[in-house]
Amino acid sequence: MLRIFIADNHAVVRRGLRLILQDEYSAVYIDEGMTTETLISKAKNEPWDIIIMDISMPGRSTLEALQEIKLVTPSIPVLILSGFPEKQYAIPFLKSGA
Repeated sequence: MLRIFIADNHAVVRRGLRLILQDEYSAVYIDEGMTTETLISKAKNEPWDIIIMDISMPGRSTLEALQEIKLVTPSIPVLILSGFPEKQYAIPFLKSGA
């Protein structure tokens, strides 16, 4: 079973992603969180096939959260969602493992 964690502080985004993923994958477990603290805890303590995270959430910096996740579980693919300009944010996140 595919295990996906969605981290975004907007419920409508989480719900939309969940519906899309459940429609695409018949055997999928999806969990959600809305803060970087929840994201870090879930990433460190549970096995995930992929993490989808917003670039801006309450709590610590999402870049710091990504770096901490990659230190503990470097093999987990992390997809960053953002409405912010790519030039400004993409490079640091890509260099940190997203």
